[in-house]
Amino acid sequence: MGHSSRFIPMPQKLPNNLLVEVINLCEPETQMSFALTSRAFQDPAQRRLFNRFHIFLFGEDTSEDDPVFLRLVSRIDGTISDKRLSSYISCLQLEPRGYVDMARHPRILHVVEHLFDGIDRFISLEKLEVVQMHISCTIADKLFAFMTSHPLSLDFMDCRYPGDEYIYPKGDIKLTELSLHHMRFAIPPTETFVARLLEPSRTNLKKLSYGTMASTSISSLPPLLPSLVSLTIGYQESEADAFREFLLQSNGLEELRLRPDSMVFYLPPTALPVLRSLSASASWVTALVPGRPLTSVDISSGDDDYDLLDTVPQLKHSTRPVTDLNLWILTRKSSNMKYILSSIVQCVPHLQNLVIFFNKTVGTLRRCCHILY
Repeated sequence: MGHSSRFIPMPQKLPNNLLVEVINLCEPETQMSFALTSRAFQDPAQRRLFNRFHIFLFGEDTSEDDPVFLRLVSRIDGTISDKRLSSYISCLQLEPRGYVDMARHPRILHVVEHLFDGIDRFISLEKLEVVQMHISCTIADKLFAFMTSHPLSLDFMDCRYPGDEYIYPKGDIKLTELSLHHMRFAIPPTETFVARLLEPSRTNLKKLSYGTMASTSISSLPPLLPSLVSLTIGYQESEADAFREFLLQSNGLEELRLRPDSMVFYLPPTALPVLRSLSASASWVTALVPGRPLTSVDISSGDDDYDLLDTVPQLKHSTRPVTDLNLWILTRKSSNMKYILSSIVQCVPHLQNLVIFFNKTVGTLRRCCHILY
C-alpha cells in the first residue's frame, strides 16, 4: 500500500498582529536577521529593534579620532537621518560608559547636543532616560520645545541641570511622568528647574518621583497637580505642613510612596479617597489604611519589628481587600515573625501575594526572604 502525501502551502503573508507577536518573542540577533533577510519581517523587526535606543557613551579617555567615538557619531547620524528608524524609537536611554561623573565632559555634551538637534524626528518617543549627565541650556531648550507638542516621560539619575540663571521658554509642556533620582551626596536639581518642569505640565503630569535619596524641598511642588495619580517623595520635618496641604488637594492620587523616615501627621478621613497602593513606614500605614480602598501595601519596619504587630491588624480596615503585601524587616533578629504571620492570616484573608524582606546585614551582604502564595 502506498503512502500519499499532500503539499500544504504556507500562507503568503501572516497577519500583522501575528507577525508582531513572533518578532517580540525573538532574541535581538534573530530580529536583526529577519530585518536583513525578509521583506515581510523587515518593518516589524526594525520597529522592535529600535523601540528602545540605548546610547552607551564613551569614557573620559576616548579621543575624537578614536574608532569608538566615530562609530557613536555615525550611529547617531544614521538614526537621525533615517526618518523611518527614528520614528520607531519610543524609549531613548543616554548613559556614560562606566559609573564615572562625566556630566560636563565636552565631547559628551557635543554628541548629546547633536542628538537633540534631531529630536523632532523621534515622533514616537515616550520616555527619555538620562544617567549622570549635564543637561545643558541647549539640551534644555530642545527638550522643552519637544514637550510642547509631544507627551514625554523623563527619568533623570544623578544629572546636573541648568542653573537659576537659565531663561526658561514660555508655554505649556506635555510632561506625563517625572523621575528625579539623586544619591545622597549628589547635587540635587534646583527648585527653579523642578518648578519649571512641573508648573507648565500641571494638567498632564500623572507620575512624580522626587527626592527619594537626597534632600527635598516641597516648595518646588505646585499647590495642585490635578492629574497626578502616583507620587514618590521624601520631605523634611519643617515641610510637613506644606506637604499636608498638598495631599489634601490630591484627590486623584492612587499610589503613594513615602520615605520611611518621613514624619507622620494627621489627615482627615476624606483625604486621598481613591488611594489603592501605599509604601511607607508602619506608622504611616496605620494612619492611612483605615477607611481607604487600599489593595497593595508595602510596610517598612523600624529597628524593632513590634510595630508590625500593631500595624498588620489595621489592614482589615481597608474598604477593599488587601491582596498584595510587602514587609521590610530591618531588625537583626525577628523573634515575632510567627505572631506577625498569624496576624496576617487572620486579618488579611484575601491576600494573594506576600513578600518578606529580611534586611539583615552581614558584612556587605544582605539576606532576603521571599514568600509567595
